[in-house]
Formats: sequence, C-alpha cells, structure tokens
Amino acid sequence: MSVDCAPWHVAQLCDPTAADLIRAAQTKRIMTAQSIFGLTAEQIVPFVERAVGTPVSSLSINLDHAIDGHPGRQGEKLIPTFIYNTPDGRSGRIVLFVKRLGQREPIESAQYRHLQQHGAPIPRLYGAIRDADNREILFVEYLEQIYTDDQVYHRPDLLQRFIRLVATLNALPTDETYEALPHHGAVHPLPPAQVPAVEQIAQRATKRKLGAPLAAMFAAGRDVRTQIDSNLRRLGQANASFPMGFVHGDLWPHHVGSRSTWHDMLAVDLGLSLFASRFFDIAPFVGPSDDLPALSLTREDIADCYLEAYAASGAPRIDRDVFLAEVDAVWLAWNSRRLSWLAEPALGGDAEALDRICWLLSLILQWKEGEPLHPSAP
Repeated sequence: MSVDCAPWHVAQLCDPTAADLIRAAQTKRIMTAQSIFGLTAEQIVPFVERAVGTPVSSLSINLDHAIDGHPGRQGEKLIPTFIYNTPDGRSGRIVLFVKRLGQREPIESAQYRHLQQHGAPIPRLYGAIRDADNREILFVEYLEQIYTDDQVYHRPDLLQRFIRLVATLNALPTDETYEALPHHGAVHPLPPAQVPAVEQIAQRATKRKLGAPLAAMFAAGRDVRTQIDSNLRRLGQANASFPMGFVHGDLWPHHVGSRSTWHDMLAVDLGLSLFASRFFDIAPFVGPSDDLPALSLTREDIADCYLEAYAASGAPRIDRDVFLAEVDAVWLAWNSRRLSWLAEPALGGDAEALDRICWLLSLILQWKEGEPLHPSAP
C-alpha cells in the first residue's frame, strides 16, 4: 500500500516506500557527482521532497557546509545543500543534515518517531533508509546553531535554557513498546560489581603501596572494606527502586542546537536514548561531578530550574532535597564503574587514578540512602 508522504508534517514519520522509489525513477533527475553515502538519486529524492513539501523534477548536490562543533562518535555526518527544480518551473535550495550510523543497531529513527509523537523538542526527521551494509542513514532538519559546552556552561541564560530542555525531555511519556526496549542505562548492577576491585585496592593500600591517602582510608582494616562493600550493594538496591523515564543518554550542550540564535533549544544525536533512571541526564550537572568546569549556576539553582520545567511538562512535582538525594545516588552508581577502570592504572602507580579512586571511595563511604552528598572535587 502506498503512503502519501508529501508535506513534511505528515511525511516526517515515513520511510521511502516502493511507490516513492518507482515515481522517482520515472522522473528525470539531474545530479552532480557529489555523493551522499553512495545513495542514488532515486533514493535521495523522496527525502528532499518531504523536506520542501513538493515534488521536484531535478536535483543537484553541493557539500559546502563543514561539520562544526563536537564530531560525535555515533556515525558519519554530512551537511549537503540540495538545489532543486519543481515540475511547475520553480527552483530552490534546502540544507539537510544527513547521518549514517556506525552500527547496525540501535535504530535512531525509532527514537525520532517516538519523540515526535509526543511533540519533543527535537529537529524534524524526514525519513531514513538503509545502505548496502544495512547501516541506517537519517535525513534530518539542519539546525543553524549548534552549541558548545563552554558556551552553555559559562552563560546563565544558556545554561537555564539547556536545563529546561533536559527536564522537558525527561518528562516525556513512554509507552509499553518503548519501555520493553533493553535498559542499557540501568545503573543498579554497577555498584555491587565493583566489590572485587575495591578488595584488590584495599589489599594493596593496607600494605602502604598506593600512597598515604588510601593507606589512611583503609587503616581500620576489614571494617572499612565491609562498610564500602555494604554501601555499594545498598547503592545498587536504591537505584533499582528509583522510577524510570525517558533518557537521552548523552545529553551535553554539544548535542543541542537551535533553528536560529534565539529559537528554542533542540536535542540531537538520539541514538543512545532509552528508558532508564529518570534523572540520569541531569545527574552530571547536579551530582558531585569531577569532570565539569565551574558552572554559571549553583547546584541549587540548577535543581530549581530543572524541577520547575519538569513539573511544567506534566511530570510529578518533586521536593528539591528528595531530587538531590536521588540524583546523587544515580550519579554515584554510574560513576562507581570507574573503580574497575581505574584499578589497573592505580595499582601501577598512576597518581591521577589514585586520586580519583580515593575521592570516589570517600563518596561511597559518605553516602547515606535518601540524603544528598555535598563533597568537593579532588
């Protein structure tokens, strides 16, 4: 059955049908030698028609836009300009963002479709197609403004807009189909999995082979190890009890853009989105992060901004202290995985790894269920 995919607001959820491709092949197409991931003219034309909202009779491509900002790691990206003519003699041009995923799964277009059904703040998707190697290629609305981390971190107005975007996304509803997807972002198994690494670190620290701070931490012997092990297990249990929600999974300012300078922020790079711990996206900006520069808003200001936007988007209203306690537990559970990563370099004498392990273990010792953490970074 053929699907009418003419105007973008109808077509954006459609992939090219057999009818689309046959119609394109029957119409004269003129293209330059520029290539879009090896796709033919017949494969590309339906996406351009959806973007411009009208049939086109000829098409050429220029690749005169550079990829600015953070390159990302989720695939190859191009910003082609399509110059087209319509059957009634009109001409025009449109710039699109085209992305080929590096992996065959997950399917990023499925994330776009789910979010578009709920009016999420994201660019328009004009469709997707698979290449000869079964990799998905997305045709997406081009955003003139892509932000940088430094821009957003150092300007309170931009940081507030970014935090409101995070809250709006996290408040989006999910359905049974979406919630049945694999929970790649589940953090509750991570803390108890670190117990062997802690044991290994403790054994070396008690022999004074990992420096004075860790030696002092484990001076009480088995009691400290027992407390850390217990807190790791309880941290996992606490995270298993937290509500789940929609999570972008990689939501930093460099994954945010706008249609122009003063338009609303929109989230891009949705390939890692999933159903997971509801405050996973905001945790780095409110939790006790050690890898962010000083932000232009305080922890409390960010929390208040987020919670106001979260409730305004239809999510339950949450007390700030309850929110901060949950966020800190999510952040600590996620970052506990670094204990295993850092163990080998730390045992080899890496000073930075030793400092970060000492800091993480001190947080784990301080952590109490239902209470916020208020430490400083190392």
